[in-house]
Amino acid sequence: MAGTNAIATVSKTLQGLLAEARPAAFAELPVALLRPADFDNAYKDVKDATDGGFGLLLHRVTINTARRSLPPRTAPDGTRLRPSLPVDLHYLLVSWHKDVETSQMMLGWAMRQVEDVPLLPASLLNHYAPASDVFADNEGVEVVCDPLQIADWLGLWDKLKPHLVIGMTYVARAVLLDSSVPLHSYAPVLERVFPVGEVTP
Repeated sequence: MAGTNAIATVSKTLQGLLAEARPAAFAELPVALLRPADFDNAYKDVKDATDGGFGLLLHRVTINTARRSLPPRTAPDGTRLRPSLPVDLHYLLVSWHKDVETSQMMLGWAMRQVEDVPLLPASLLNHYAPASDVFADNEGVEVVCDPLQIADWLGLWDKLKPHLVIGMTYVARAVLLDSSVPLHSYAPVLERVFPVGEVTP
């Protein structure tokens, strides 16, 4: 089952999918995992050149309330562990290029590519994982388009000033962060004893 490396694994998998599927026209353009500060740097890089690129920004992480109350998990050795924490990962997919038409073509291709792989199976996730066997064979992550409301979109870009980059938002649903903390169980109480008259020293 996925552990604390799950978030990084999903990000690396999305990056790898786009990077390995790039057509010849975009083969030299990088696919980067971005920080907010990288948006300004991206424009500085293409200011006097034709280079551009694709970017993925993990801009928000939320608890998946639909699966919030999960049962305890059982480890392979039979140990009962605390329930997994399901989180939703909110991504912004962007493309940039000095040529406007090329930038829009890049985004159209990237959106189509993500839509064509809506479920990331464990085999694919583990291929890009920073550690071995992050996801179990029966696990997978669903990635769906999740357009922001206009107020939320403007609020996001207000934090990424000074440049507004063309892009689309996605969410990876119910990524499980597993716990390694044992969940102890005790026998039920069968008798209550009241030591009446005893003096405690």
